[in-house]
Amino acid sequence: MFRKVMLVFLALVFCAVVVAGIDLARHWMAADRLENAGVELDVWSYRFSGAVVPAGYAAGDPRSWLVRWQKMIAFPRYAGLAFPPRGRGQLVVDRSVLRDLALLGVVAIDLRDCRGLTPAVMSDLSRNTSVGTLIVTDCDVTNEGLNLLWSGCPNLNAVQFMRKDIGDEAFRNVKAARALKFLNLRDVAITNQTMVYLREAPRLEQLVLADVGVGEECGPLLAAMPRLRSVDLRGVRAGAAIREKLQVLRPDITVFMDPGEIGDGQSESGGNLRAP
Repeated sequence: MFRKVMLVFLALVFCAVVVAGIDLARHWMAADRLENAGVELDVWSYRFSGAVVPAGYAAGDPRSWLVRWQKMIAFPRYAGLAFPPRGRGQLVVDRSVLRDLALLGVVAIDLRDCRGLTPAVMSDLSRNTSVGTLIVTDCDVTNEGLNLLWSGCPNLNAVQFMRKDIGDEAFRNVKAARALKFLNLRDVAITNQTMVYLREAPRLEQLVLADVGVGEECGPLLAAMPRLRSVDLRGVRAGAAIREKLQVLRPDITVFMDPGEIGDGQSESGGNLRAP
């Protein structure tokens, strides 16, 4: 009887070792594929404790066993899809890239001047449960694709968009973004209608509006956002009027502006807002 118990125990230990080995290998291979595709991986943390590893981690010859082992036991919190190796064109994001990012548990994804962000690809991105920060700059994403994010990505709390083609319809379903606290909109083609949509975002606390075409009536719409605590207005033509209305309707909301845009010569800026 004892012999049978020991055999079962050893079999279970063997299976556990095999499964762990497969998991470690898959993790390293995913990181290797991403780096070969031109993705910058940074801010590594140990997988089991979450502690940040020292600077220079996983640097060196990617073929060495030391670097491979480091990529097996740690994960990158940041992935920058913006700087492909010299000689390559714009980085194309496809479903295989997104699968590897999800497998690694990347928390912050920075997409700059990428191609291939079709609605189908964005739908895959919306299923990523680990991503908390997303930056999309000058990519070929559509309003339809961006709108898919809000009902997915359950931990998405900080977002920055910068592209002239992004408009109001990208935020039609933003009320489904239960974790969104910080939103940075720069040089996008939005109007006051986006503020109507954002009014339904349940946890939005910080909003940056830079070089956008919102009008004076944006003020009351911002005031209707119950959890909003700060607004950054840079390059907004109606910024001074919006600020005046907020001072009356919601004095608890801090407004940041450039000195020359306020009109009284005094700066209301406490520095650039940062994603939480």
